[in-house]
This record gives sequence, C-alpha cells and structure tokens, in this order.
Amino acid sequence: MGYRYANTVLLLLPDSALKADSRIAANECGLDIWEADCATDLIGAPYFLAIVDPTLVSEHEWADFCEYLKDSTDTDTKVMLSAHTSTTNVLPGPNRLKQCNTDVATLKFTMLRLRAIVAKRRASYERVESRIVRIMWMARELQSAGGLRLRDAAKEFQTSVRTIQRDIEVLEMAGYMIFDGHERGTYLMDSGQVGG
Repeated sequence: MGYRYANTVLLLLPDSALKADSRIAANECGLDIWEADCATDLIGAPYFLAIVDPTLVSEHEWADFCEYLKDSTDTDTKVMLSAHTSTTNVLPGPNRLKQCNTDVATLKFTMLRLRAIVAKRRASYERVESRIVRIMWMARELQSAGGLRLRDAAKEFQTSVRTIQRDIEVLEMAGYMIFDGHERGTYLMDSGQVGG
C-alpha cells in the first residue's frame, strides 16, 4: 500500500481504547493508518497527524523528534498526545494539539479538519507551481520565431486568455520587453534578451 502524507494518520500507541477509537475514526474517514513500532517512524513516515503516547519514546528520541519539528517548516503536521510527560513540553507549538482522551466522533472531526487544511494548502502550492511552469513556458514561446499566441497558451494550460495576459504582465514586471507580434493576439520578445 502506498502511504501519502495528506491521507495518513500515524499511531504510536499501546493497545488501548484510544488506539481502537483512532483506527475506527481513521477508517470511517477513509484515511490510511501507519502503525508505528518505533520512534524513527515519527520522522520517516508520511503523515499529517500522529497520535502518540510519549511514554513509548525515550527522552533522547523525543528530543530528536522535537528538534526535527523545530527545524521543519511544515506546520501542517500535527501531533496529538495521549499523555502528558515532562518531555512533551518541548514539542513545538505550531505542531502540537491538545492532549487527546477523546471519542471516535471528536477524533473523526479532528482528522477531517486537519486533512482539509492540508488539502487546501497543497492546492495553493500546486496553483503556484502551475503558474511558474506556465510563465516559464511562455517566456520560451515568446522568444521563439512565431511568438506566443494568447489563445494557444490558454488552450495549452486550460486557462483563460485573461490569465495569460496577467502572466505576460508578470514577465514585463520582471524586466522582459514584450511587444505585439504580427498577428492580433500574438506577442514576441527579443530572443537575446535576459530578464531583470
């Protein structure tokens, strides 16, 4: 089975009611469950939510995990603790959820809410990545002999002509000299030009 970050809940729990409830909640939400058997899974496994009993992890391993979270820029990954110990205080705030002694319905709500946040952020990243790819492609087309046709670019990227025009404006703000081509709706750029 292929685990994906945005669809996986990691469980590092002893056999308990919380572990059983977590499994039920994850299954009802259509989420994959990673049954961790060691502390390194906290760093190596893909998950958006870890439900952890910190007493199963040595102080040294817990400190390493917390340091990993501090160094990470990922604030979407959340850790829910089944118990409070003196070592849990070092868990970075953006990644920490309240202690969980809760029921299936509350676990389901938490899982679905966090997955929605992750999905929204991922969609935002994908839009930015798509725009970068589109603008780089447009810069190359603008330097070609035929130039860039607005309608062709819009069709290529399944977007509107207005979106392509906005992307041309971005290239102009970046210092590229773009001018009208010979045909209406066509733009060109000097093939020797370097932006900036």
